[in-house]
Amino acid sequence: MSVPAAYISIILIWSTTPLTIAAIVYLGIIGSVLGFALYYYVLKHVDTTRVALITVITPVIALLLGHLLNGEAIQVEALIGTAAILSGLLLFEYWQKAGKWVRDTLIGQTARCRPSGNPGERGG
Repeated sequence: MSVPAAYISIILIWSTTPLTIAAIVYLGIIGSVLGFALYYYVLKHVDTTRVALITVITPVIALLLGHLLNGEAIQVEALIGTAAILSGLLLFEYWQKAGKWVRDTLIGQTARCRPSGNPGERGG
């Protein structure tokens, strides 16, 4: 370790408050250990495509928790990004259901309107 880094480390250690130490312990235990344990539990019991969505929703949850628990301001750009993320998640979740609905309602109706038999034959 270089001398300036050691000097900064000593100053940071001496100037820590109990709240700072509690935050570091929280991040070490909850954020790392419990987070990874839960992630691997979910990975074992849930479809991998759904597990991959955890990395997408994490910034949204962090933004909301920061606002609710710490009073952090949410800027317009963050709201736009959150809307884009949630729109993508909704599209992922309901794309097949929406496609099935379109096929059943719209395409199903056009299939019922077609005359039966070969298109080149004339009934008579």
